[in-house]
Amino acid sequence: MDAIELLKSHDEEVRRKGLTKLMDINEATPEDLKPFTDQLLVILSTTDDDYLSLQLSNMIETVASLDSTFIPTNSTKVIQALDNLNSKNLDDDGSLFTAVAMKLLTLLQPLLTSNPEFQENSIPVLLKLMGRKSSVKWSAYNPIASFLLTKPQVLQGHSRALLEIGRELPIILSMLPNLYVYEKDVFNSSVDKLIELYAANPSNQAEILGVLQKIASENGTLVAPYVSTLKRGLQSPSTGVLTLMIFEDIAKTSPDTMRPMLVQLVENVKYNPNGIYQTANILSLVGRAFPDSAGQIMTDLISMIEHANQQMMPLLLAEIRNLVAMDKELISQHLLIIRNLENDLNESVRDQAEAIINIVEGKDLRSLSDKIDEQNRKFAEAAESWESLKDYIDENISEIKEYVSEITKKLPFPAAFSTEGKIRKTLILYYNCSIQTDRCLYPTDRGFTTETKVWNRWMKVALSAVKLGKAVMLPTHPGEAMNSVKSAYEAFKEKNDENFLDYIKEPFLTSSETDEMIEQLKSANYFGVFVYDVQEAGWNCIMCNPRAL
Repeated sequence: MDAIELLKSHDEEVRRKGLTKLMDINEATPEDLKPFTDQLLVILSTTDDDYLSLQLSNMIETVASLDSTFIPTNSTKVIQALDNLNSKNLDDDGSLFTAVAMKLLTLLQPLLTSNPEFQENSIPVLLKLMGRKSSVKWSAYNPIASFLLTKPQVLQGHSRALLEIGRELPIILSMLPNLYVYEKDVFNSSVDKLIELYAANPSNQAEILGVLQKIASENGTLVAPYVSTLKRGLQSPSTGVLTLMIFEDIAKTSPDTMRPMLVQLVENVKYNPNGIYQTANILSLVGRAFPDSAGQIMTDLISMIEHANQQMMPLLLAEIRNLVAMDKELISQHLLIIRNLENDLNESVRDQAEAIINIVEGKDLRSLSDKIDEQNRKFAEAAESWESLKDYIDENISEIKEYVSEITKKLPFPAAFSTEGKIRKTLILYYNCSIQTDRCLYPTDRGFTTETKVWNRWMKVALSAVKLGKAVMLPTHPGEAMNSVKSAYEAFKEKNDENFLDYIKEPFLTSSETDEMIEQLKSANYFGVFVYDVQEAGWNCIMCNPRAL
């Protein structure tokens, strides 16, 4: 086509004649342009004439609307045209070159979201365009942001460029944590650059902290030198928790770095209670690393109780428990506060307070586990015969009762058991309120019930209840209560099950077995309607429980 040749002229007037002919064709019969559009793209990629560039882009847009295969077929040439345009004036929204670039990016959008190979080839040009000051940067930003959110791996090798772009386009920084997993080394070696960005962009500190938090979670020592710069993040609710998360990771690897910050962190809790958990963890980590500071840290943790809500309180108490596990004496002057929390309405708070008291009194899980092993060993030694076992129990009943009473604080013992059919192998567990006021939900005549098929474990619970003086098997076997448990076991056991004497040589459940029984009661909603009363040493229904009055 002669018009195409005219466009290649160095004479502007000649080019205008060729352009006029093409514009007429585009208006009248645009289909006639199809065979020549690849040539139009080549010219568009090389011309310095902004008006010519704009009109050529209009023609390409027209052809693309008529032929859906045009852009996919000529995508490489479109990218080349965009790369060429990047050397033009694209920093001004009034520039014709800017208008052309945005038009081409719009045409490429479908490919940018659907063609993986094209995505990778287009990224270098898109990154260049994102560095421009005009609106073209947003047209390039959209596909890059989409990549970072959905397939960050395609941006491997471009992290440094994105960090540079972040200076002018900080919003991109909020999505860089998604790329971190693919280019850890690049980010880890760029902490100083991120700190620069953090200091220079107050309005985008949250985005930059998001990247730094990813780095700190992998290696807190890399961020530790910048604590004094990062602490300004504590002043804003939008950045406070992120800053504390970074400090938390630093405390895990460089607790000494956080020591000078403790006073400020404790003060910050008064104004930012949402950061209690991270603050408590930081203090606990420092206290465990530096026992000479642990006393003051314990006092600080106790002071935070008044600022903690019901969600934060168990987490705060868990960190107090970590320090108590290191040194019981740290809590001695604050023990009354913890004892009061054993009666809290929140079950998780009660559990944590009880765990702290158990450590102080030597009844924590580790101690309890040792006691389980010891008690089972003693029973095994005594169980030469059924009579010798009963004699051992009679002679050591006080010690056994004390031990069993500790178990029942964690695992409620049923008031009664009954069996349902040898084939079904089902035990029915009956629970009654220990107070039974006139508004009791579960008095003796209408108890809380739940079924279990894990009969052999609950049978050991039944035996433990017997040791507390409770005849729990229904119907009760004539004679001693222990005989009723034995008879129930004999009725249930299969041909290949061990005999009762061997079975009872280890009568106490392990911690993991106890936890499984507790989970069963949770599933039956037992803990939704019963509360353990420390003063009464029993389980009360929620209507009778004094805290419910």
